[in-house]
Amino acid sequence: MPPEALLPQDARIREQLAEVVARVRPAYENGEFHEVVAAVGDFCADVRSTESFDSLPEGTARRSAQTALYEVASTLARLVAPLSSFTAEDVWQALPGKKAESVFLAGFPESVGAGVPD
Repeated sequence: MPPEALLPQDARIREQLAEVVARVRPAYENGEFHEVVAAVGDFCADVRSTESFDSLPEGTARRSAQTALYEVASTLARLVAPLSSFTAEDVWQALPGKKAESVFLAGFPESVGAGVPD
């Protein structure tokens, strides 16, 4: 589903994810690895506490949520790969669809919305 077609709650998740990427990139550059962990952890706690993905009916709402969650999973896997390589690779390999052979070949997220690099 294209980003412009996402439902408002899923578009908001993408916005929050973009904020995480913006927070994590300089943290890595400055060697502030605790900030990386905090940013990812805060995002995961906030999204899970405010959204319910457990029982979405088939249709647009489900497709919108799946699209947002796929982007979240692929982005977070790439963000945490330098700190948790085996877990990030396991997540990456479990993602469906066409993608890079390894999370380490996928490229570090520059921003949200550019898609998952091949």
